[in-house]
Amino acid sequence: MIQQFLTLEYGNKKKLKQKLEEYFGINNYEVVERSGNQWQIMVPRKLKEVGGSHFFYDL
Repeated sequence: MIQQFLTLEYGNKKKLKQKLEEYFGINNYEVVERSGNQWQIMVPRKLKEVGGSHFFYDL
């Protein structure tokens, strides 16, 4: 798993989890904590932010 930080543009924890489930499926990621103005997450593949609360990952 890869540790990443995402900005708070992704909303509250519930909204962030919904978005991560769309990309990785249920239980294939972990939201560790909110740290300042960022979310700390663990994901199987590195995400790239594209702004406006959207992201994608490299295949």
